[in-house]
Amino acid sequence: MTRWPREACRPMGDARKTLALLTGAANEGLNPADYRASMLDSSATALEGMQAPSVSSIAAFDTGLSASTLRYLRHLHSGRVDPRSIGFRMTTPADDHDFTALLRSALVNHRIPELAAGLAPPLALYRSLRTLLVRYRELSADAMLQSAPVPARVVRPGDAYPEANQLLRLLTALGDVPGETPVPAAPSVYEGAVVDAVKHFQLRHGLDTDGIIGARTRTALRVPLAWRARQIELALERLRWLPHLNQDRFLAVNIPMFRLWVWDSIPPNGAPSFGMDVIVGRGLNPNAIANFVDNIKNDPMFEEPELGSVTLVSATPLIYTFDMSFHFTYAPKPTEATGAAGATTTAGATTTTQGATPGGRKP
Repeated sequence: MTRWPREACRPMGDARKTLALLTGAANEGLNPADYRASMLDSSATALEGMQAPSVSSIAAFDTGLSASTLRYLRHLHSGRVDPRSIGFRMTTPADDHDFTALLRSALVNHRIPELAAGLAPPLALYRSLRTLLVRYRELSADAMLQSAPVPARVVRPGDAYPEANQLLRLLTALGDVPGETPVPAAPSVYEGAVVDAVKHFQLRHGLDTDGIIGARTRTALRVPLAWRARQIELALERLRWLPHLNQDRFLAVNIPMFRLWVWDSIPPNGAPSFGMDVIVGRGLNPNAIANFVDNIKNDPMFEEPELGSVTLVSATPLIYTFDMSFHFTYAPKPTEATGAAGATTTAGATTTTQGATPGGRKP
């Protein structure tokens, strides 16, 4: 049990700051109920109001707060769920953090919030998702946005669309309309700012940016905002599955986005050293995996393959991937040449040629 500092047998600032973290666990996509935040907050209030709290009540509070805080710190750093228990193939090293020792040290130095911040994934993507989670929860509570109509038919630029103004309001709330864009008071034709906003929405959702409100765009528009918030929560959890990111080089591939990022080391703002579009090939295994790369070879020998009478005309190959993988470390430093040259790895990667369309889709 960790003994929490107190004054006259009552909880002090460290306990209150920790309770604020547990109560605000939802901001990290976690559930405050998992850490008994409400019950512990009530216990702290009760202790503060007692003239002479009993030893048993003090011990119960200390034990409960310690156990909940340790659980929160583990979840914040490594996730609530072991991904391997739900079918994800990951070969990451075991986490060697001594959370009990970390908590005790943070208590001595009165740095509980700083400890929690340091254990969260240090990536800019995680911080952006955390901000978006708050925003989407607010939007999901707006009844006017929930009732925004989505056309039942295909709507093309130039078509009559009396509900265009309501759709534009939804897309403005979602951030698909730049602030400086002049918006017509009551558009009844699907054109101009409304089409541009739909194109931006399509781009964010990996759809063809043709501005046509077809079946796939209508489906994406109909997803309830509360569901989007839940998707963000799950994305935060997946980022917490990554191994502890220290000063090792780190390579991440977002398969659905056809995008690769590399960190030479993780800076304070979490921004990658560079990024590039990649061709990921056709997925052979739908499960996410994590692995380590021993080396990357720049500009490997490459010959254009011939398929019957068709020759794939291409430049150098791009990159090689692991199906749905998102964590690798590697030996050589990234250079600008890496973004233009091909690369192979020693971990069973698949190479494809520039210009190929993985799974029938273009990056």
